[in-house]
Amino acid sequence: MASLRSRYTLLIPTFNRPAHLRSLLGYLSARRLEYPIRVLDSSSGDALSQNRQTVSRTALDIVHDIYDAAIPVHKKIGLAVASVESTYCSLCADDDVLFTDELNALLDVLDADPRLVIAHGYYVNFKPGEDFDIWYTDYSAPSIVAEDALKRIVEQMSDYQAIFYGIHRTGTMQAIQPPVDRVKSLWAKELLTSTLALIAGGMYRAPRYYMARNTNPSIATEGWHPHQFFAMEPAELLREYADYRAVALEHLAADARCLRERRRDQHAPLLVRFGLRSARIEVPVHQASLFAERVEPGEPALDHAFPLRVGKAVETPVHTAGDDEAAGKRLAKLGR
Repeated sequence: MASLRSRYTLLIPTFNRPAHLRSLLGYLSARRLEYPIRVLDSSSGDALSQNRQTVSRTALDIVHDIYDAAIPVHKKIGLAVASVESTYCSLCADDDVLFTDELNALLDVLDADPRLVIAHGYYVNFKPGEDFDIWYTDYSAPSIVAEDALKRIVEQMSDYQAIFYGIHRTGTMQAIQPPVDRVKSLWAKELLTSTLALIAGGMYRAPRYYMARNTNPSIATEGWHPHQFFAMEPAELLREYADYRAVALEHLAADARCLRERRRDQHAPLLVRFGLRSARIEVPVHQASLFAERVEPGEPALDHAFPLRVGKAVETPVHTAGDDEAAGKRLAKLGR
């Protein structure tokens, strides 16, 4: 059995909320958590001073990492994850609650199955106040363990539930951090971390409660949800999706199973529908169903389509208004 320090690390990001951090560390102390903790603190002023006192007074195995107050949260997490040395790690927001009784069993699951890269359980939401008001069970979708990476992504997106706070293999968590900079919004970053983790392997969900989530927002959420993007900045929503999609396809193309399929289908032509003026991309044919519409040879493409050939990058412009009649016939055919 690996030592506690080499097996798992809990990461707690915090920013100017000393009462939340004090409460969480008090809870973890009461639960006698033995695994190491790292507090990722970008607080300033009095909040930072309070956090220093809180950390110094606890008997936990804890390190207080201090960051510049202006650092974005994903940058802070990326820097911290890069220096984690244990086999596994996970994140817990300073206003959430990790149910420590489940940790060892989940770590054992990951030890036993190298095909899994994430393990967690159910999430229950609560309303903070004088009483700990349990509200509803939030995330409880089944495990995602398909052998094919694309199937895992499809399963995740068909009933999306965040996996960001699950226990990750540290190597996986470290690998998915750098590409996060290629998208801008928080929602795209969340989607990308989930997708890249599931390309790396499967996700196990135990049928037991793993974490309690505070229903109050941890950060300002204006413009965070895709619905808000679609209403206020639809072009930006599409740009974010395009960037997310490009990173996902690159990682799918590097997946060992996908590479085998790529060799099998290396001459198969595709047409991909997407709202870009032009594009250059390589992708195995069996992966494209998540992101593209298959168009049979000789059929007119729908709006903003470009041809895609597996194993060969190509570039063509978007179709013109003169194709509208043909595209209309195509849509009519699809509607039958």
